[in-house]
Amino acid sequence: MSRKFENESFWNERYSTNAQLGSGPGSRGQIASTKKKIVNKIIEDQKITSVLDYGCGDLHCVDVGKIDQYVGVDISTVVLELNRERHPNKEFVLPKDLNTNIKHDLVICQDVLIHQDTKSKFDEIFNLCYNLSEKCFLFSVLKNKGYAVNNVFYWDLNPELKIDKVFEYRDTQLLIIKK
Repeated sequence: MSRKFENESFWNERYSTNAQLGSGPGSRGQIASTKKKIVNKIIEDQKITSVLDYGCGDLHCVDVGKIDQYVGVDISTVVLELNRERHPNKEFVLPKDLNTNIKHDLVICQDVLIHQDTKSKFDEIFNLCYNLSEKCFLFSVLKNKGYAVNNVFYWDLNPELKIDKVFEYRDTQLLIIKK
């Protein structure tokens, strides 16, 4: 059963009125620091030059300055404008404006899929990100089947994909698919 949650409205309000809370608990403190280290290591080890960050939020988990070609995608127009001001030489777009004809070495989708309240929305974003990744797809999902609380949802992954666990935090796991 799906529950109605207005992601766009929530995140615009959050970044406008509670910016210190950022993109949520997964984007602050030790968790954010660990995620940033993981992304930096992938960039170095896989010789990544282009990154698509789907659900870029306030950029606390990615060193944007270390990436040659960076595209940040988010549903919040507020955070996109803030990011453009901080990083004018990088690209920040709404999902509807994403150029889906360009592949990226690394596609990141952290803490976005868990907020999709239907399997079809989950699959749409997952498949888009997977298909746009040239070398690696780094993403987070919930660990526990049947979990659905506070606008956070678990969805099954395709068992045919070779997926490796990179990191666990709270009720979430960070996974990677290397191509």
